[in-house]
Amino acid sequence: MRLDFLKICWIFSIFLINFKLFSQEIFDSSLNSPLKARIGGTGQIFQTRFIEERDSKASNIWADTSWNGLSLAAEQRKDRSLGSVRYQSELWELTYGHRYKSVPGFFLGKDPEFFSALTADQPIQRSAFLQVLPFHYSPGLFWLPDLTGDGMGFSFLSWQKKLATTYSPKTKVKSLYTNFFREKISLGNGNRIYWTWVSEAIGTNRNYYGTEFVRLDFYPIDIFIEAGVYKNAFGKLNQGRDSFQDSISSSNPLVSNAALGYGKFTRIEAIDSIDGVLRETITGGQIPLWIFGNIAPVYRYREYLVTESTEINRLQNFTRSSSALLQGHYRRLFYSFGREFRSNKDRTTEFNLSWRDDGWNLETSILFQAEGNEFRTPFLRYYGDDKLQATLTDRAKVMRFRFKTNFIDFNVSASERYEKRGTLFYMNLQFLLEF
Repeated sequence: MRLDFLKICWIFSIFLINFKLFSQEIFDSSLNSPLKARIGGTGQIFQTRFIEERDSKASNIWADTSWNGLSLAAEQRKDRSLGSVRYQSELWELTYGHRYKSVPGFFLGKDPEFFSALTADQPIQRSAFLQVLPFHYSPGLFWLPDLTGDGMGFSFLSWQKKLATTYSPKTKVKSLYTNFFREKISLGNGNRIYWTWVSEAIGTNRNYYGTEFVRLDFYPIDIFIEAGVYKNAFGKLNQGRDSFQDSISSSNPLVSNAALGYGKFTRIEAIDSIDGVLRETITGGQIPLWIFGNIAPVYRYREYLVTESTEINRLQNFTRSSSALLQGHYRRLFYSFGREFRSNKDRTTEFNLSWRDDGWNLETSILFQAEGNEFRTPFLRYYGDDKLQATLTDRAKVMRFRFKTNFIDFNVSASERYEKRGTLFYMNLQFLLEF
């Protein structure tokens, strides 16, 4: 009990120092870099029941302060007491510890037990980064045993950190991060193209994982083209541990999706999943039956093809489907609700909602499947700037709810197999206060 009390005192001591500095009026109000402080934390729970019940809980609380380019952080992450330091100037940036990193990216150095979806630096593994000219095109060195082994790695950042790449000569592990969102190309006469390229990939040429998303929006003709791909890495890709794979041991599938759309409701699409000898392909499209302002009843057609190839034979299964959907597209609100009927008697019910306003987001995805469905169904989850990611699942019930603001993030997901055999429940709550 006394040890826990001392740990908590150690975390908050940094704030007592801040208040003392303020009370003594050491810092002049004319300084360009005033003293700043933050406090944040995470609490999460994961439960599963397949043959036997398992559950895990994790929490952390952290605090940091920044002044004149120097940042110090202290935190309690489960039963570990950790610290971090960062110094940044026009010439160089140096970080060490478990909280700060110079190279952006969600997966780079991520603590597998925690993640941060807020603006705060996310919890990472022990590492060190050195970047030269951090506010320009910046070369650097880094040490991160999970990627570099017992050696060093090289990094390069573009201006504004929209592109970052790393390479470790010792382990041959490399990474690529891009964050170009709605960049504009003017074609004259009012014609323009907005392009988005958001990606993150880590690994070697043979063993890698990550995400890739590209989108082109053509104006004023209102046509878009988008394509995405992700490769799982035994649970590392998920935001936490809300995996809806068929078993607790996630596989390593390569999932691709593409779409061509016109207006708000018309689109053709394809989803392809390759997982070992099993390949699942879904193709189709949708059109509005009528359009009432921003709302339309929509008809969707899909074809499902499953191919299993072995050294001896090649097995295939095929079905078609028709869906009746009600969709609403507004500037900051999208929802879709409907029922799918397949020719092989499979049935699914789906609901998706994305509501974004200044300073907060609300996202919900729900899927119900009938008992004994033969084909897996795309479960759509939102991430980032209105991007959708499809995960194929055979679970009878899947639900994901997320509410996010600048200072709090609440994430709940749950799924269930038929007859409640194999449940997954994940809940994560984060907060961030800035002073």
